[in-house]
Amino acid sequence: MNKFTKISAAALVALFLTACDKPADKAATTTAPAAQETKTEVAAPKAETPAANPADAAQAEFQQVLGLDAEFTPALNAVQQKIVEAQQAGNKEALEAGVKEYFSTMEQVIAKYEAVDVKDAQVKSFKDSVVEVLKTTLDFTKEAQQADTPEKQQAVAEKQQTLLTKAAELQKVQNELQARFAPKQEAPAAK
Repeated sequence: MNKFTKISAAALVALFLTACDKPADKAATTTAPAAQETKTEVAAPKAETPAANPADAAQAEFQQVLGLDAEFTPALNAVQQKIVEAQQAGNKEALEAGVKEYFSTMEQVIAKYEAVDVKDAQVKSFKDSVVEVLKTTLDFTKEAQQADTPEKQQAVAEKQQTLLTKAAELQKVQNELQARFAPKQEAPAAK
């Protein structure tokens, strides 16, 4: 999730900078409906969950959720690079295409997380928090594009702070789960 936070923050900053110069009605053309048309069906990866030990099953579920982060990081890196290059080149068409691709990628990622079947309550809470942060990120990005007045920009700044708070909470839960599933060191046997 650290990579996710860094990538999202960088992409959001790039999008936020471009949103300040963009009229709201032009930004509205880059929203999710176009991205939904290109959305492909997503199948959740199957985790091998040993039925004999619930702790092992929960750890496998946690690793499955973490694996999704590693799976989508390269795609978000590529989209972020396209957005930055388009912004630097002043190419509005490429910038709009990059933003559409960003929205589409984020929607696919959210769908993958939602499709994962998790039984362990703490891991399920973590997965649900990831989905919530991703959805908040998507909403924030869309609102940032349309922030053409000081009032809207203030609302976006507040949403950004909420997003950062949720991301910090998510990181805390991830750390707790990593500690829970960390290999236990056995005490040396008494002689």
